[in-house]
Amino acid sequence: MILSRHSKEVNNVLLNMSMKQQKAFMRDYRSKRKSVLVAYLAYFFFGFHYLYFDKGATQIFFYLTCGFFVIGYIFDFFRLPFMVRKINLEMGRQVAKTHLALGSYPDNKQFVNFAPGYRMKV
Repeated sequence: MILSRHSKEVNNVLLNMSMKQQKAFMRDYRSKRKSVLVAYLAYFFFGFHYLYFDKGATQIFFYLTCGFFVIGYIFDFFRLPFMVRKINLEMGRQVAKTHLALGSYPDNKQFVNFAPGYRMKV
């Protein structure tokens, strides 16, 4: 069994899959996930971190307001790891949804468990 050290949510999905399905899921997830290091590099070089997160409209607003009046620029420094985690969680959900639509999960389950107490309806 392949277990990811990146998020518990991804591990919960992997528990219900065969080894072949786990490898396919992880290949897709790893190719799409974001890195905290790259996010900080984008942040320090001209503040392109919102573009790295595929949020073009927010990036334009960020520039037009001078980094949300500089307060947002400072605030984003501390928020970046949480932003990356949230985006990776959404990416994991999207990959799971895609695999469910393609029928690559056993029994085509209607729900995917990502965390205790959370179930995503697909």
